[in-house]
Amino acid sequence: MGCMEKLVEYLRNWTKVFLENRDIMLKKIVSLKEEDHKVLAEFKDKKQTYFIWPAADRCDITELSSAENPVMVTFNTEENLRWVMKRWDDLIKITTLSIYFVNPFAQADIKWILHPHTHSKICAGGSLERGLRSMFDMVEATTLQQIEKKI
Repeated sequence: MGCMEKLVEYLRNWTKVFLENRDIMLKKIVSLKEEDHKVLAEFKDKKQTYFIWPAADRCDITELSSAENPVMVTFNTEENLRWVMKRWDDLIKITTLSIYFVNPFAQADIKWILHPHTHSKICAGGSLERGLRSMFDMVEATTLQQIEKKI
């Protein structure tokens, strides 16, 4: 198994456990299925596709935009934050998109969640980077190399 496949598998498993733990009280999960770089989640009230991209630059925007209620799950790295800022105009067009930035090994908070379409409505263009950076900084940054050493 190559490095990126190992990272995808780890993040896909993390996503499933996260969803199951969040659902302990809600009891809304009907099914969770793994498929390549995705977790297909069916809840009582909706379906969501969780796209697992450890390195955001591997993201297929077309695949994201064609999914119902897409969620992108990626590591909380500087490169992934820069990619989101660079692709911002494409991402805000996907009205139901959520992006989870994750560092499972952080000492405090392990994730932050971004909703680009909604965020773009409340954030003026000039303050975009400052706003995203302040959310990014709430979770300890990591690198793909650091994650790979720990898994």
